[in-house]
Amino acid sequence: MANNKNNDLWLTFMLKDTLYAINVEYVKAILTKPKDITSIPKSAPFVKGLISLGDNLVTLLSLRELFDLTSLSDELNEFVQMLHDRKNDHIEWVKALEDSVKNNTEFTLATNPHKCKFGKWYYDYEPVSPTIAMHLKKIEKPHKILHETALEIKKLKSLSYKNKSNEHEIDMLLRKISKQLMPKTLRLIDDVINAFEEAHREIAVILRYENDESFGIIFDDVIKLEALEILSENNEELKCENEYVKGIAKRPNDEGLVLTVDVPAVITKSRNKIKNLSI
Repeated sequence: MANNKNNDLWLTFMLKDTLYAINVEYVKAILTKPKDITSIPKSAPFVKGLISLGDNLVTLLSLRELFDLTSLSDELNEFVQMLHDRKNDHIEWVKALEDSVKNNTEFTLATNPHKCKFGKWYYDYEPVSPTIAMHLKKIEKPHKILHETALEIKKLKSLSYKNKSNEHEIDMLLRKISKQLMPKTLRLIDDVINAFEEAHREIAVILRYENDESFGIIFDDVIKLEALEILSENNEELKCENEYVKGIAKRPNDEGLVLTVDVPAVITKSRNKIKNLSI
């Protein structure tokens, strides 16, 4: 790795768990991914469709799918489905608790908030977004009390044959779970889902290469504009299998390394792939 030269400004951005950068000379515009995108029949999976920008039609390309990565929408759907499943787990959990009281049977599901499926995920998950972290933090207390209340009911049930007055307290605790704790927990999980969806609105960059302004790329999030120290512009030297990666650069203030994207290759190779599919 040789050059050690400082280039012009670069736009650094996130794609899945990796930082990439494109030189700003190729950037015409930056915008939130439009909601209204016209799909192109029989197009490649990485072609997300057309948008109008001024007098131009722009073809939007998903860098994730161009780079053979899982699409952000698939990741988002998986995350949202997981949380909906955890909501349903707790709905069934409450039903099982109520049945155990009604039928005087042992309640065998988790009374430790760390041990249910949601708890195992919750205490292991590290949110990147401060907004998501804030919403997640709100769940901890009601979720903890929810499980602790079930444990309290189990203890009262074991004593109920000695003291019938415990049955009234059990009914009060069940009502607290079904009318207060459970609805609040489910509502807060919905807030996390909404925050996650809002935080993962993709970014579109309209590219400018020679006189061509008909392509744009979609990625997860913009990091910043910054000057990078180019360490290498040799893909083979990097032993990188991604044909669209040109090299590697160092970010200022020892903030780490970033892969530089070969924008001309993205445009020309994408155009060729699209043409080959249309033949």
